[in-house]
Amino acid sequence: MKQLFSIFNRSRPKKILEPQLQELEGAPEYRQSLPTHKITYLFIPYAKLKEFDTLRLFAEELNVSIAIVRIDLAALTKGMNHKLTICMEYPYVEEFYRDTYYSFYARKHASYNRFCFRLSFFKDDVNEANFYDIDLKDKYYGYVTLRPTPKRIIGYSFLNPSIYSEHHFSICLCERASFVKGRKVVTTAFPFSGQDGEMTTCAETAATMLLDYFSRRYNKYSRLLPSQIADMLSNNVVDRKQPSVGIDVDTMASVMNTFGVNTRQYYVKDDDDMEVRQYTYPKEEFNRLLHIYVESGIPIYLATRTHAKIVIGRQNKLFVHGSKMIVMDDNKRPYTILENTDDVISFVVPMPDNILLDIDDLKPYEEIKTLSGDYPAAKISINESNERPYNQRIFLTTSRSYKSYIVKSNLNPEVRDAIMSICMPKFVWVCESFKGNAVKKTSQIALTNVAIFDATDYSSNYDNILMLKSSEKLVIPSDNKVLLKQKSFCVLDAMDILHPFNNNLKGEDVNWKC
Repeated sequence: MKQLFSIFNRSRPKKILEPQLQELEGAPEYRQSLPTHKITYLFIPYAKLKEFDTLRLFAEELNVSIAIVRIDLAALTKGMNHKLTICMEYPYVEEFYRDTYYSFYARKHASYNRFCFRLSFFKDDVNEANFYDIDLKDKYYGYVTLRPTPKRIIGYSFLNPSIYSEHHFSICLCERASFVKGRKVVTTAFPFSGQDGEMTTCAETAATMLLDYFSRRYNKYSRLLPSQIADMLSNNVVDRKQPSVGIDVDTMASVMNTFGVNTRQYYVKDDDDMEVRQYTYPKEEFNRLLHIYVESGIPIYLATRTHAKIVIGRQNKLFVHGSKMIVMDDNKRPYTILENTDDVISFVVPMPDNILLDIDDLKPYEEIKTLSGDYPAAKISINESNERPYNQRIFLTTSRSYKSYIVKSNLNPEVRDAIMSICMPKFVWVCESFKGNAVKKTSQIALTNVAIFDATDYSSNYDNILMLKSSEKLVIPSDNKVLLKQKSFCVLDAMDILHPFNNNLKGEDVNWKC
């Protein structure tokens, strides 16, 4: 009873909000609640972000525990560069939270705030005094929203990877423009959000961020709001849809398909699982396929038995076995390393349209062998094992992107023009081979050979081969067909060196530009 009495009689901290009078090194003290009829902006150095007064400000206005604020901000800023200026903005209307507010939180008996904080991150030479005079290009890192949800407060965030000290990786990126105090600022990132623990779990959060990325990269896709997921599930689940208890992989794939994203699901073979699934593979082959799709620049929905996250790229080495992946995990900060895939049981690939030749059906070495036997002049030796000194890399890309890479290469004009003249579909599979390991920069690795296949043609034999390139010759289809439905090939001398293709994933080598 004494314990209960002390809890109920615990004095509440005083309201601390509207900027007034006294200032502490540029950060004012707060005396009363921030008004919601006007926007309050406050510029603070990074060092002030995690001070008690700032944490208390967030906690009081969002009506959440100060401990939750401290924990979530500590996780978000782990490894963050400290040479920053932060523009705090309140009130801020964030689309994803506003959606969950009206579809879930507004129906509760308890009162929840409709507004969020937005924290915009700039280089430390930006401040309130020079904000309208300074050139903000390359000085804006993106923003984080803090939402008034009692379990987890990190809402939609869009932070450029360079804001963290460790960013030696290559990932999928998209661009977003924002307005801070009337000024347009642009950066590239991968969308991130934490779950709220009620309306959204890790599964819904991962799916909404995945669709947000696709909507920003490609006009044909639209964003997926949490209430839309709940509505779709209402007809497909027996249990109540709110609060969410999580979504299995099959259901999430169905949700994405409903929104126009074609998906392919892959599963780890489990001897204890009595259910027979298509696209089930032993762990080693499962990992190989996962690596191929990541190298293709496709963000992937990754699932363990208890958690979901998005794989968005890899560390800065070519993707041979052992390379670590970069993930967006709502339990951690953006851009964390996935140390291993031991607990991963499945993944969902958002496949581009018109991909008829799946990687499961592509047999590059068998097709090249057959071609070499039927047409000896086109013979190119490609090592079939993953043993040193050879490594192979297979990935999907667009023909436009691949030809752009060829234009920037050091091929002689005759060879370059021959490749430019190849009629290619929108998507192609590329198989590269090179000697040694993949710890060097791509510009320092010479390909021993490369093969390109038509990803839109589900054909047998070598009908889908579009190009073979070794260190000595180039083999391309010819207009002259020696037999019905069988290609003939033109062989050119090509002593030029090609380096690994690097247009799918972006990193610090291109200053994190899309």
